[in-house]
Amino acid sequence: AIFGMFGTMLYPTVLGWCGEDVNKLGKRSVWVFFFHLAPIGVAFALFGVGWGSSATMLLMVTLSRSLLWIFDLSLQQILQDNIHETERGLINGVHTAMCQLMLIFVGIAGMVFSDPRAFTSLVFISLGSVFVAAVVFTRWERGIPRFPTYPKHPPHTQV
Repeated sequence: AIFGMFGTMLYPTVLGWCGEDVNKLGKRSVWVFFFHLAPIGVAFALFGVGWGSSATMLLMVTLSRSLLWIFDLSLQQILQDNIHETERGLINGVHTAMCQLMLIFVGIAGMVFSDPRAFTSLVFISLGSVFVAAVVFTRWERGIPRFPTYPKHPPHTQV
């Protein structure tokens, strides 16, 4: 929890380093988060389940929490800044539903790979998920216009 709070305190500073570009900060923070977790995969691939790989996991997960929090704050600011207020509730609801769906998948994976000897599978599923998230966010970030213009009022629809 302390490292998450540290990420909150660092957020304005690292946002300034990115030229106040919250999209760039999100992309950088998710990739640095992934590269902080990558040594866990290396440790489990080389040593399997054991004291060394477990210590590596605890250390790297602890250190990476501030990066995860920075990414989360970036994502929340992107959702606040780039979505029209009339659509924000719908988009945030879908975002929350997707987070809950992924939480269900984590629970299912934990049940499927419940044998402690299969813990390595959970490690690589997690690393793969973070990698895919980083790739998807990067592709999204590269595809958006730098200075988007949003209508001040939503288009009128007839019922």
